[in-house]
Amino acid sequence: MWDGLFWIVGIIFIFSGVTQLIKKYGKNAQTWHVVSMLRFTKPLKIFDLFVNHPKLVNWLTDIGLVIGFGAIAVDYMWLRTQKMHVRMVGFVLTSALLGGLVGLVFPLDNPIIPMPALLVQAAFGVFGLAGLILVNLVYSALDIITKLGVGKNACAGVAPVIPGVDLPNSPISVPLHAWLSFVIILVLHEASHGFVVRKLGMKLKSYGLLLLGFLPIGAFVEPDDKEMAQLEKKQPREALRVYAAGAASNFYFFVIGGIIFTLIGGLLLGPLIMPTLTDIRKDSSLGVSVKSVEDKIIICGTEFETPAHNVLFEGDHITHVDGVPVITLSEYSKAVIGKDSYTLTGDHGGVISDDFFEPNDLGRIGIMVQEIPNPDYTPPGWYDPVVTVIAFVTGFLGWLLLLNFLVATANFLPIDPFDGGKMAKLMLLPYFGFLKMSETDTKKFIGRLFMTVILILIIINALPLIIVN
Repeated sequence: MWDGLFWIVGIIFIFSGVTQLIKKYGKNAQTWHVVSMLRFTKPLKIFDLFVNHPKLVNWLTDIGLVIGFGAIAVDYMWLRTQKMHVRMVGFVLTSALLGGLVGLVFPLDNPIIPMPALLVQAAFGVFGLAGLILVNLVYSALDIITKLGVGKNACAGVAPVIPGVDLPNSPISVPLHAWLSFVIILVLHEASHGFVVRKLGMKLKSYGLLLLGFLPIGAFVEPDDKEMAQLEKKQPREALRVYAAGAASNFYFFVIGGIIFTLIGGLLLGPLIMPTLTDIRKDSSLGVSVKSVEDKIIICGTEFETPAHNVLFEGDHITHVDGVPVITLSEYSKAVIGKDSYTLTGDHGGVISDDFFEPNDLGRIGIMVQEIPNPDYTPPGWYDPVVTVIAFVTGFLGWLLLLNFLVATANFLPIDPFDGGKMAKLMLLPYFGFLKMSETDTKKFIGRLFMTVILILIIINALPLIIVN
């Protein structure tokens, strides 16, 4: 517990000092304790990039709305003018279709915090990524309360993503180079808002960065407040497109970027470079051995059995997987990952045996493996630098894609100050007509409702950051 508090106090102290320096020397800067807003007003022509392509912008933002809010968005954008029976059928079919798609695209089984697959599909189908976040927050909160109550460690369901800093019980550890990824992501996100604003012929008063201490945690473009208020009142659909543009662009980068990087790797890196690297790797290794064997695996307070315990031992030489020889770690990984069962042939101190394994719910049997170095072979001098560069580029692109998805998902969270809070108030407004309140008061009620529920969930999900059993 004290380690977590020490980190938090230290970080707050540093961030506060940096914020004071920004307050003193930053032109047009606004500060709030540890948060700063750097604002720029010089017009940029890049925001006019899509002015002449309004249909493309509309199409992309509308799809983004559906991804973010599922059938709720479809109902608001296209179904609400239909007759009630048509609207209800359309809502149900859309929910089922989107729920089915998420089941095909994303894995629904979470062995650490199990959730009913049907519930996950229904949440996405009805409420998109926003629903997916809420369901995960609820189940994560229940898991944390249960584990902390019996003295177990649990992983935080939410945590500040600070590249290069590992927080206690944080479920994710982000490398230092991800700061560059964040800058790219934030610029893309806010520029996309600017594209839609300018497409509508509206003014951009300013743009800039939001800093937590010295760390970029957000970016912004600032349209004219009066124009946006009029847009929400007279053309709410266009206002929704403005709000959805940022998160939608991050999601598209995740999907399209992933496809492009995969194709480039498969068409260029694979055929041109990998055969040579693979041959050198094989010549450098005499085989694969067991580095260590775990008696059990505990992740986020959830315990998993290890089938290899007391079957394999440190130093055992694994020669084959399902009868296929393995020389390198890559060959071993390809042979076992994703399989429900497999047989390892190993040399146990001169005794050859075949051992059958069924991996646990994590897909693991509880061993760490390593290559046995070949003392009679020296790789070319260029080999290590090339492998290092490839590993760095691959890691950087992987984090860039993942963080784009996380930023997109977070921004669909239906609370202020996220874009999802503004979108939720507009799209859910018709569902709260039974309150018989003014439009303004109804929006405030929706905002307070989600803020109260989600804030409670976030507090519970953050408890493992400061409570370490």
